[in-house]
Amino acid sequence: MSNDSAWGRWIARHVLSDLRAGVIPEGLTPARFSWNPTVVELRSLVSPDDHMVAIRLLEHPDTLMWGAFLARAFPDDAGITSTLLTAFGTETDIDRSIGLFHHLTARPLSDQQYQVLRSWIRANSSDFVAEQRAAFSDREGVARLRDRLQSDRPDWTIKRWVYMYSALALGPDEARSVLQANLTSADSRVAEAAEHALSLLA
Repeated sequence: MSNDSAWGRWIARHVLSDLRAGVIPEGLTPARFSWNPTVVELRSLVSPDDHMVAIRLLEHPDTLMWGAFLARAFPDDAGITSTLLTAFGTETDIDRSIGLFHHLTARPLSDQQYQVLRSWIRANSSDFVAEQRAAFSDREGVARLRDRLQSDRPDWTIKRWVYMYSALALGPDEARSVLQANLTSADSRVAEAAEHALSLLA
């Protein structure tokens, strides 16, 4: 175990102890979330009984992203998916909304929850384009976008909706090429997203 990993695990144990006692450590605020060994270790230490810890974190804007990250450790709903969806529905920051979106797509969703995400994506397509422009504007970004559009990972079915709109961040000709190449997707919902994105280009 590296020194960073050992240090991260030691901190994570103390953080988890505080969370179980209902105390939110100062280190979990402000709301901006950063990836580091501590948060990786924290998720590895939680037990099934800790699902309420994740829910409490999800219910506060300053710890929302920590809660979303911890939620990934709990495969069964236990109220987490609905709490995460509620937080997603009230979030106004596009960066955090996209982060919550990705955490949601890793969970099993009901048809109704699926439709909530779908409606939100279509309503916020212009914001996606602006947010994703830098990520997909160079040659490597275009290749990365194509890979994501063509991925057969089950949890990326919904994400491909987002990538359809991300394609609009490219120049019009490139965007049309990327979108048209994916209109024959086996998933009709993804094909519909591509059609809608093409209509925005038109």
